[in-house]
Amino acid sequence: MVIRPPDHSGCMQLQPPTLKTIVMQATQLESLTLAGCRGLKPPVLGQALRHLPHLRQLDLSGLTAVTEGALANLNAPLLEDLNLTRCRGLSAVGLWRLLNEATGSGLRTLRMAGCDRAVNDDLLVSLGQQHLRLDSLDISD
Repeated sequence: MVIRPPDHSGCMQLQPPTLKTIVMQATQLESLTLAGCRGLKPPVLGQALRHLPHLRQLDLSGLTAVTEGALANLNAPLLEDLNLTRCRGLSAVGLWRLLNEATGSGLRTLRMAGCDRAVNDDLLVSLGQQHLRLDSLDISD
């Protein structure tokens, strides 16, 4: 049996209990796409991310629920691919914490296009020092 990673991109109807069930039952989940799920709120996203220590790929692009508080519980030491494109609610402090405390050193792809509030020189210097395996970075407007 092949288990495919859930792709809930653009899912306007994804309800908090459903997301909670997914992350609580799929404890070995390595890939999760929630891009464009505008119905999610920061506390719900934060609770979901708390239970995904095996994540290698995470796509939260376009989510207004991506805030410093929502990402505070993320512990993803195996994360290799992170998409935060157009996550405009994320601050520089929140992104710094995420990249330096919540992820391991294996991050290879990071997309932060349109994260104007979060990207600054200090963050980029820290990123270069902490994530030596990074081979793809998008910080375009």
